[in-house]
Amino acid sequence: MNIFIEVLLTIVTGGVISALFFKFYSSFDRYKFRNEREYILPSLIGGFVSILLTLGIQYGLSQIYEIASIMYSGHTRSIYFSPLIEEIAKGSATLVAIRLMKSEELLDSLFIALGVGLGFAFFENLLYSSINMGGEQMLRSMIERTIIIAPMHSIQNLLFILLFLFIGRVVSNKFLVFLLAAPFPAISHSVWNYIALETGANLINLTLMIIISRSIIYAIRIEKNNYIDKRLREILDEEEASIEFQVTEQNGSEHKKTVIHSLQSVSSVFLYNRFFELLGSKRIL
Repeated sequence: MNIFIEVLLTIVTGGVISALFFKFYSSFDRYKFRNEREYILPSLIGGFVSILLTLGIQYGLSQIYEIASIMYSGHTRSIYFSPLIEEIAKGSATLVAIRLMKSEELLDSLFIALGVGLGFAFFENLLYSSINMGGEQMLRSMIERTIIIAPMHSIQNLLFILLFLFIGRVVSNKFLVFLLAAPFPAISHSVWNYIALETGANLINLTLMIIISRSIIYAIRIEKNNYIDKRLREILDEEEASIEFQVTEQNGSEHKKTVIHSLQSVSSVFLYNRFFELLGSKRIL
């Protein structure tokens, strides 16, 4: 097979599988904060920046003899160094993306995290697959890694940002919040690498990660949609009851979209409060 076609198929295949996995999480949300296509470019840019940060940090550490002698001893780099570095790189790029995209909704921020994680995995898989250049090995490697590795990277990043956002509601210092949120995905990633290196039995681990993360997204989406449904009915009923509120059907539709958009941001505050109320904590404004 022509090498150009091989590379093209590898890129397209990795992208399509990643897109389907993203769709698995983003589907069935009746009140989407933004169109799913709007996540593509931030995911690719965020993923690419994350890869550059990871490679840069690892190269910098490798230039320090005392650290390099420990880092490249056995599986130390894969189990202890790489997971922490990669999660910090992905988390940092995601937080910048959330800020630049002016994300005002919890679920939207989690989808950005999911996308950046998939973007990171896409470029990492491309690098690993390029080592197997020739024949169908590159394409096969991309398929295998995208099915197994890409979900892991995206879910770890999603959980990182989930922790960051919720801890950030009670801790004002963002740097401290980052330090508090980073250990969990880093440790989880380390366990993943350890299992992969020692047993190779990561399918069970991956299945649990998908079930847990998808359940979290489902719970957030249900609570958000129920809240918006209830508040939307209340607001529209109040306005329709008002004599002064008279709009055409088209203007009414546009007005409804505006109301929904404002409720999406407010719904996140509701979700944060709901979570802390379940924990028995005070409401967070």
